[in-house]
Amino acid sequence: MEGGSGKNSAWVITNDALNILALPPAPPFDLEGAGAGTCLVWYLGYKGDLSSVEVGANAGDLEGCFAL
Repeated sequence: MEGGSGKNSAWVITNDALNILALPPAPPFDLEGAGAGTCLVWYLGYKGDLSSVEVGANAGDLEGCFAL
């Protein structure tokens, strides 16, 4: 994918271990319940099917044509 764009997109919030904490629809983001530590906010662009995009999964395990 060129330029980090795709036909589909999503916001993804992870901790520093890349565990998906939330998949909010759009900013502003409420990180109140995220717990202590670092939160990373990603914009995900992808084409076609993408597996493992769910709360509790690890963003490092995503498979498909995507850019974070």
